[in-house]
Amino acid sequence: MSGALENISRRNWRPRISLLSILLLTTIVALAIVIALFWREVGPLRAEVRQLRNEVGKLTIDDPTKVAAIQFHRGDDDLMWGWRVWIPAGHLYRLRWIEAAIPRTDFPALADFTRTLRGPGENVVSYRVDDKGRSTLDAFGETIRGKQHNWNWARGLSEEEGIGESTETYDPEEPIVLTRQRDFSSFFNRPGNTDDPADGFMIWLEPVK
Repeated sequence: MSGALENISRRNWRPRISLLSILLLTTIVALAIVIALFWREVGPLRAEVRQLRNEVGKLTIDDPTKVAAIQFHRGDDDLMWGWRVWIPAGHLYRLRWIEAAIPRTDFPALADFTRTLRGPGENVVSYRVDDKGRSTLDAFGETIRGKQHNWNWARGLSEEEGIGESTETYDPEEPIVLTRQRDFSSFFNRPGNTDDPADGFMIWLEPVK
């Protein structure tokens, strides 16, 4: 008899959901929909903000543990270059600059100027050549005068490596070339066909290990 009653009770059992559970489940679903719509709207806005920051030469730091750099231009001067560099906490880099015979791929053994960048923080570096061929480097509140150049600026330089006009990130302890400019004012010197090394200048970041 007890077995029959047990079978009847099993057939009559139905899951019971309280009103509170229904309300909670409805709230969770509604929140999930709102969050999905929010991210759908925010995604394009984030991309637009990044693009606008690139256009004005501002860094976008997605990961503060990585080195980040961007190139920016000041005014309409074609012979001025500028960079913003983010150094993460706990890392040291040397900013190095040389005006000499620049190799196509390797790093020069010596430098005309060296300063240490200590993270965390953003650093601004700019380099300019005036209409008389005199160069200056501005960094850390200093203005350092370079050499008198005889390059034919009318024909221009060949940038074979360097940071672009959007934020680029690098793993710490990795050397970073801000710019490698080599003269190809000679009729026979063209990008990819210049002497190696060739006159020019180079600015790069070297990790301090």
